[in-house]
Amino acid sequence: LGEYNAGNYEKAVVLFEQTLELYPDFAPSYNYLALAHREMQTSVDEVIWLFEQAIRIDPKYYEVYNSLGKIYYGIGEFEKAQQYCRKAVEINPDFLSGYLSLGWISLIGNSDPLEAIDDFSYVIKRDSRQAYAHFGLGMAYLANNERYKALEMLTTLKQMKSDALALQLETVMRDNNKVNLKSFGTPAIEIPRRQSSEIVSSSTSEAINNYDPGKYMVKLRGKLPESELSKNGQADSAANSPAIERIQAMRANGNSGISYKY
Repeated sequence: LGEYNAGNYEKAVVLFEQTLELYPDFAPSYNYLALAHREMQTSVDEVIWLFEQAIRIDPKYYEVYNSLGKIYYGIGEFEKAQQYCRKAVEINPDFLSGYLSLGWISLIGNSDPLEAIDDFSYVIKRDSRQAYAHFGLGMAYLANNERYKALEMLTTLKQMKSDALALQLETVMRDNNKVNLKSFGTPAIEIPRRQSSEIVSSSTSEAINNYDPGKYMVKLRGKLPESELSKNGQADSAANSPAIERIQAMRANGNSGISYKY
């Protein structure tokens, strides 16, 4: 993981593929290979395919379900996003990042601030140090026209010295009498290099209809053009990807014998 954590994604991809040559059924290699390709802005369909291989091998790999949820969230497929993130917390009820993801899906994707309030509040109850949960809860309170509660979250963020998030929340409170969720578009996916984390609103950035599919391959702010999607919702080009063809060949030529026990 050294090259990946250092941001050397192309080198990391080579190393993860070498690992798969030796251990074709090693699910974590698929997970980190997908994350590396995501950072390299590889096409969404390839990233999805790699994540799916990880959970095909290890159906209880809850972090990958959350990562898939974020990917679908980022391209505007909110129902799928919610399904995958719910699966993550079903497998591991202590996985707080999954609840953070669900909170943003409810708030931004489904325009359901009450559901978002429940998810963010649950995270804070379990770990009050989660700044993004306080930020999300503040946004949800604003969307539900509970400005005094949003102010409490703003105060908490300032006390936590989360200045960037406090400024975002304060700006929204100052500029909007009531939050119009659609004005925020679909937030970009936020997957830090070292671990899965929460999805973060990109404040008053581009709306869904204004995204440029040529500019964003993974950090999309809307759905992929219909011409790029196959009937099952994934891009037809995935099967023809050289990287995927190499990995399929690895799987055909070897069996790691790895098993996952819980």
